[in-house]
Formats: sequence, structure tokens, C-alpha cells
Amino acid sequence: MDKLVELENISKIYTNKNVLHNISLTINENQAIAILGGNGTGKSTLLRIIAGIERPSSGKIHYSNKNIKIGYVPERFPKNIRFTPSEYLRYMGEMSGTSKDFLTKRIKNLLHRFQLGGLDNHRIMELSKGNIQKVGLIQAIMQKPNLLILDEPLSGLDFESQENHRGIEKARNHHIDNVS
Repeated sequence: MDKLVELENISKIYTNKNVLHNISLTINENQAIAILGGNGTGKSTLLRIIAGIERPSSGKIHYSNKNIKIGYVPERFPKNIRFTPSEYLRYMGEMSGTSKDFLTKRIKNLLHRFQLGGLDNHRIMELSKGNIQKVGLIQAIMQKPNLLILDEPLSGLDFESQENHRGIEKARNHHIDNVS
């Protein structure tokens, strides 16, 4: 298996509180990893460091490719977004340089798959917690990332959406991208 990311002795300290201490980890292509632990043990911090959103206090991170595409879904997706799901997803895609034709097709397909097509005339801030979480998931997979990082991915999702999400993960692990 080819390495995507390698962490060497990662530590993170917040105002004299050591949250992570000498974490080493290798993430390979087509590998699923679950990070388990109690509240406040640094799971989200570690995920943000892997995603490149936060810097470690010490240690090194090596990405196999400096152009690696990372999809990241935080535990709590922002609720106060005034865009509709399509507007928001198009804006995020255009910001990363994705073609408008690809975005139009991909967004339409993903909104349908996640059962959000009928809600596209609503602003994200008007949606339920579960539907807001779906928008976050769509954003993370929209550009077919090399690495998908999900922080509490099923939080707020109903049973049907959880099963749909598991189906996507199963397909990804079997080299099938049936999300497009």
C-alpha cells in the first residue's frame, strides 16, 4: 500500500495542557482508520492536524504528494451559512479551482443522493442539524479527495442517512466511486 500521510512524534500543547504527546501514525491509500477515545482526549485536534488545518507544537507530518486533496468534515458544521446548499457547494468548489461544468453535475447528483434536492431553495441556516451535516459531507467528497477525514460523521444524521453514508464508505474501500 502507498502511504498518503505519515505523522512522526506529533505533540500539541494548548496553554500548558499537553493534548497530544508523541503520536506517530501512517495512513495508507484505501485504508480506513477509526480514532477512539473519550471526550477531551485530542481526537479532533489530531484530525485537524492531519487535515492541515492546525499545526502541531512539535513533530513532523509528511504528505505523499504536496497536491493531496483532503476532504474534511468537522464534528459541528457551521449553522449560520446564508447560502443555499448549491450556492455554498458551488462557491467552495470554485474557490478550489474546480470547473463549473463538473460542479454543476456533481452537486446535483450529490444533493439527490443525500436527499437534499428538495431543500435547495432553503438557506443552510434554515436546515436541520442532520441536513446541515449532509451538506458538510457533500463538501468533503465533492472533489473526490485522496484522504477523507470525518470527525463524528454520523452525529445528527437519521438512520437512513447513516446507512447511506456507510454505503459510500464501503464503496470507497472497494475502489468504487458510485457517488458521482
